[in-house]
Amino acid sequence: MEKDKLVEALKEIAEIANSLKEFNPTYQKIYDITQRAFDKQKALEIINSIEIEEVDSDGETMLYANVEDNEENREKIRSLGYSDDEIDNFKPYEDEPIIDLGLFVWDYANWFDGEKFIIKEDLDD
Repeated sequence: MEKDKLVEALKEIAEIANSLKEFNPTYQKIYDITQRAFDKQKALEIINSIEIEEVDSDGETMLYANVEDNEENREKIRSLGYSDDEIDNFKPYEDEPIIDLGLFVWDYANWFDGEKFIIKEDLDD
């Protein structure tokens, strides 16, 4: 529920800032920031829709999050802006049909809760 409220609030802020950006350049910055936050949340929804086959960590450090290398998963990853060549770079082994989400997912998330990737606000720096 909280995520839905956040997404709706971001949409509203973006719409207001977009309508006011011609009057003040600050509103363009607000619009850009809200768009990035909205895009990041959308990307996480796509990433979390991919079934993770195997995950391993050492304490709080994720070692890998492997998913099957198939057309469905590639299409989802391509929708984030990655090419097939880039996706091939996310494969830990050329001869195995595995993609390691851990090699790019941190551009969108900062935590894995055991089931899904999230943006955790209270991480210590």
